[in-house]
Amino acid sequence: MFLFLSWQLNDEKRQMKRKYVYVMRGSQFKFKIGISNNPERRLKEVSHRPKLVVKHSFYFAERIEKALHKMYRRSRTTRSGSGRTEWFVLSIFQLLSLRILLWGLKLLQESIIIGAGIGVVVLLIWLWREWL
Repeated sequence: MFLFLSWQLNDEKRQMKRKYVYVMRGSQFKFKIGISNNPERRLKEVSHRPKLVVKHSFYFAERIEKALHKMYRRSRTTRSGSGRTEWFVLSIFQLLSLRILLWGLKLLQESIIIGAGIGVVVLLIWLWREWL
Protein backbone atom coordinates (compact mmCIF):
# COMPACT_ATOMS: atom_id res chain seq x y z
CA MET A 1 0.00 0.00 0.00
CA PHE A 2 2.76 2.46 0.99
CA LEU A 3 4.70 1.70 -2.19
CA PHE A 4 1.62 2.35 -4.30
CA LEU A 5 0.99 5.71 -2.58
CA SER A 6 4.63 6.67 -2.96
CA TRP A 7 4.56 5.76 -6.65
CA GLN A 8 1.31 7.69 -7.11
CA LEU A 9 2.75 10.82 -5.48
CA ASN A 10 5.86 10.62 -7.64
CA ASP A 11 3.68 10.20 -10.73
CA GLU A 12 1.62 13.28 -9.79
CA LYS A 13 4.80 15.28 -9.22
CA ARG A 14 6.10 14.28 -12.66
CA GLN A 15 2.91 15.68 -14.16
CA MET A 16 3.37 19.01 -12.33
CA LYS A 17 5.34 21.46 -14.36
CA ARG A 18 8.09 23.54 -12.90
CA LYS A 19 8.14 27.26 -13.53
CA TYR A 20 10.91 29.72 -12.95
CA VAL A 21 10.88 32.41 -10.31
CA TYR A 22 13.09 35.17 -11.70
CA VAL A 23 14.45 38.54 -10.71
CA MET A 24 15.21 41.09 -13.43
CA ARG A 25 17.04 44.35 -12.96
CA GLY A 26 15.49 47.24 -14.84
CA SER A 27 17.32 50.33 -13.68
CA GLN A 28 19.77 50.91 -10.90
CA PHE A 29 17.65 49.71 -7.97
CA LYS A 30 14.42 48.61 -9.68
CA PHE A 31 13.86 44.85 -9.85
CA LYS A 32 11.04 42.77 -11.31
CA ILE A 33 10.07 39.62 -9.40
CA GLY A 34 8.00 37.26 -11.54
CA ILE A 35 7.40 33.75 -12.82
CA SER A 36 7.69 32.30 -16.30
CA ASN A 37 8.12 29.03 -18.16
CA ASN A 38 10.87 30.74 -20.13
CA PRO A 39 12.56 33.68 -18.35
CA GLU A 40 14.82 34.47 -21.31
CA ARG A 41 11.77 34.94 -23.56
CA ARG A 42 10.08 37.00 -20.85
CA LEU A 43 13.18 39.17 -20.66
CA LYS A 44 12.71 40.08 -24.33
CA GLU A 45 9.02 40.88 -23.79
CA VAL A 46 9.62 43.39 -21.01
CA SER A 47 10.34 46.95 -22.09
CA HIS A 48 13.29 48.94 -20.70
CA ARG A 49 15.77 46.15 -21.59
CA PRO A 50 16.21 44.58 -18.15
CA LYS A 51 18.91 42.08 -17.22
CA LEU A 52 18.22 38.69 -15.64
CA VAL A 53 19.72 38.59 -12.14
CA VAL A 54 18.35 35.33 -10.68
CA LYS A 55 16.26 32.40 -11.88
CA HIS A 56 15.37 29.13 -10.15
CA SER A 57 12.78 26.53 -11.11
CA PHE A 58 10.14 25.49 -8.60
CA TYR A 59 7.07 23.28 -8.54
CA PHE A 60 5.13 25.92 -6.58
CA ALA A 61 6.49 29.01 -8.31
CA GLU A 62 3.16 30.88 -8.10
CA ARG A 63 3.09 30.59 -4.30
CA ILE A 64 6.71 31.66 -3.98
CA GLU A 65 6.17 34.67 -6.25
CA LYS A 66 3.09 35.71 -4.28
CA ALA A 67 4.99 35.40 -0.97
CA LEU A 68 7.89 37.48 -2.34
CA HIS A 69 5.53 40.19 -3.58
CA LYS A 70 3.96 40.30 -0.13
CA MET A 71 7.36 40.30 1.57
CA TYR A 72 8.56 43.30 -0.46
CA ARG A 73 5.18 45.10 -0.72
CA ARG A 74 6.54 48.26 0.94
CA SER A 75 9.18 48.49 -1.79
CA ARG A 76 6.69 48.17 -4.67
CA THR A 77 6.86 50.63 -7.55
CA THR A 78 5.23 50.72 -10.97
CA ARG A 79 6.49 50.93 -14.51
CA SER A 80 4.83 51.17 -17.86
CA GLY A 81 4.43 48.12 -20.07
CA SER A 82 4.02 44.41 -19.41
CA GLY A 83 4.34 43.24 -15.81
CA ARG A 84 4.26 46.81 -14.57
CA THR A 85 3.08 45.95 -11.05
CA GLU A 86 5.80 43.44 -10.24
CA TRP A 87 8.59 46.01 -9.87
CA PHE A 88 10.30 46.73 -6.57
CA VAL A 89 12.94 49.20 -5.41
CA LEU A 90 15.42 47.00 -3.53
CA SER A 91 18.61 47.83 -1.71
CA ILE A 92 21.71 45.74 -2.29
CA PHE A 93 21.04 43.99 1.05
CA GLN A 94 17.45 43.18 0.09
CA LEU A 95 18.63 41.80 -3.25
CA LEU A 96 21.29 39.70 -1.55
CA SER A 97 18.78 38.31 0.96
CA LEU A 98 16.35 37.57 -1.91
CA ARG A 99 19.05 35.64 -3.78
CA ILE A 100 19.93 33.65 -0.64
CA LEU A 101 16.25 32.95 0.07
CA LEU A 102 15.59 31.64 -3.46
CA TRP A 103 18.76 29.54 -3.37
CA GLY A 104 17.72 28.08 0.00
CA LEU A 105 14.21 27.29 -1.23
CA LYS A 106 15.70 25.57 -4.27
CA LEU A 107 17.98 23.44 -2.07
CA LEU A 108 15.06 22.60 0.22
CA GLN A 109 12.88 21.54 -2.72
CA GLU A 110 15.62 19.32 -4.17
CA SER A 111 16.47 17.78 -0.78
CA ILE A 112 12.81 16.88 -0.24
CA ILE A 113 12.69 15.21 -3.65
CA ILE A 114 15.96 13.35 -3.01
CA GLY A 115 14.89 12.50 0.55
CA ALA A 116 11.62 11.00 -0.66
CA GLY A 117 13.52 8.90 -3.19
CA ILE A 118 15.98 7.70 -0.55
CA GLY A 119 13.07 6.84 1.78
CA VAL A 120 11.51 4.60 -0.87
CA VAL A 121 14.85 2.86 -1.49
CA VAL A 122 15.37 2.26 2.25
CA LEU A 123 11.83 0.87 2.55
CA LEU A 124 12.39 -1.45 -0.42
CA ILE A 125 15.64 -2.74 1.09
CA TRP A 126 13.93 -3.30 4.44
CA LEU A 127 11.01 -5.14 2.81
CA TRP A 128 13.40 -7.24 0.73
CA ARG A 129 15.39 -8.24 3.84
CA GLU A 130 12.23 -8.99 5.85
CA TRP A 131 10.67 -11.18 3.15
CA LEU A 132 13.77 -13.16 2.19
